[in-house]
Formats: sequence, C-alpha cells, structure tokens
Amino acid sequence: GTIYSGGTVCGGDETEYEGDSKRCDEFGRLYLRKVALYKAKASDRRGICPDGWVIPKKGDWENLVEFLGENAAVKMRKNNANWLNEATNTSGFSALKTCLFSALLNRYKACAAFYYYWSSNTTMAYFFRIYDYDELSNSINYANGTSELMFSVRCIKE
Repeated sequence: GTIYSGGTVCGGDETEYEGDSKRCDEFGRLYLRKVALYKAKASDRRGICPDGWVIPKKGDWENLVEFLGENAAVKMRKNNANWLNEATNTSGFSALKTCLFSALLNRYKACAAFYYYWSSNTTMAYFFRIYDYDELSNSINYANGTSELMFSVRCIKE
C-alpha cells in the first residue's frame, strides 16, 4: 500500500518520537485519524487501504465478535505476540499487541490492540480494542478518543 508522509509513527514523518526505533518493529505503523481515513466517506471507506479494501465500520467489528462467540478476544489474539493473557488465534485474525500513541504527549500508552473503525464524525477517533489486562483479559470494546491519538489500521475486503 501507499505510505503517507506525516501523521504516522514509524517513518513517514519528520518527527522522531520517543521510543520510535524500539517500538516500530513491535507495533508497526500507527496513524492519526486524518491519515488513516484520508478522503474516506460513507460511500467510500477506503482511506489508506489498497483498492478493493476498506476501513471497517463498527458493525463489521460487531459481526466478527458475534461470529466468534464466547472468548472472542482469546480467539483473535496471535499466540506468541507478547500478550499477558491467553491467546489462541483460532480465528486466524492474528491480533498483535500494540499501543496507541499520543501525538500530544509524544509517547506510547495503553498497550492492548487498537484498530480504527470508520465513523462520519470527523473530530473524534473511533476504535475497536482487544484488552490485555487481568481484570479485562477477555474484553473487547468500542470507544473514541481525540484526533491526536494514533492507532493501527486493519483493512477488510470490500
């Protein structure tokens, strides 16, 4: 796919973020909402995804979780990917543990698995999260944050 300059962690930006070189191999590229959803709209959610692929909607994530059933988080986590809790990857989803990145604070925080989902709201970043905390080890949720937060992108086939 195309690599866009600016608004990413792990290259493509003029800024060297704290811990960038150590974390990039582990977490991969993280994007600001404006970059991940570049030119995306309700009729075309491609954003930075290659042709034929789109940024998922919340409903796409909900359908996947419903299909996987009980312990969906365990089934989605890639085993041997530094998860603290059980990871079987029986779904083949291969979720890697990553962190979100705060451009405002210039640091990584809240390690789990975060993926954008498309929303028509242009001022907030909406994301799908697979937790990896003891008390929430099998939890999945949908949330939003400020547009300065950076997350992973998972494209789905149209």
